[in-house]
This record gives sequence, structure tokens and C-alpha cells, in this order.
Amino acid sequence: MSISFCLSVVIGIFFRNCQSLGPLSVATLLGATQFFLVTNWAMWAFGTTYPKSLQGLLRCYKAGIPYFGNTLAGDAFYAFLLFGGFALIERMVPAFRSAGTVASR
Repeated sequence: MSISFCLSVVIGIFFRNCQSLGPLSVATLLGATQFFLVTNWAMWAFGTTYPKSLQGLLRCYKAGIPYFGNTLAGDAFYAFLLFGGFALIERMVPAFRSAGTVASR
């Protein structure tokens, strides 16, 4: 869904200069949460499974809760793999370090 993708880009832009464990964890949680909210809303709004009422929307979100843990776990795994892997490569291969990082070492 393009709205969810755009929100992920906004989260990435907001956190682009905060590449430590705390901000990356918050960005990962925000990304998984917005994906959950947007995609479950779309399921309710455009699908036929749930009535078009507040109760139907809440039932749709409740039905999606068991899947949220897997979404969050997958996002956390790949964030750790990609950002942690790149941080490890930066330490091991000087050519990957940014100019400010090289000057400070």
C-alpha cells in the first residue's frame, strides 16, 4: 500500500541522522505500528469481512494483533541485520567510513 510506504519513508527521513540503537528501535517500532494501522484500516475500509462501523474497525484491528508480533520481529531482525551489518563493515573496512568518522579515529 503506497500510503504505508510513504509513511515509512517519512520515518526514515526523520531518523536518518540518528543511527544508534535507541532511535533505530523507535523507528522500527513506528514503522511496524504504522504498517499495522494502515493495512488493517484498508482491510476494514475496502474489504467485505468487517462491517463499516467503529465496532467493525475495532474487530479488524483486534484480529490483526496476533500478526503484529511477527511484523515487529521481522522488522527488528532486518533492521539489526542491515544497520548492524553496515556498522560492522564500517569498522572493518575504512573505505566505508564517512569523512567525519575517519577523522575522529
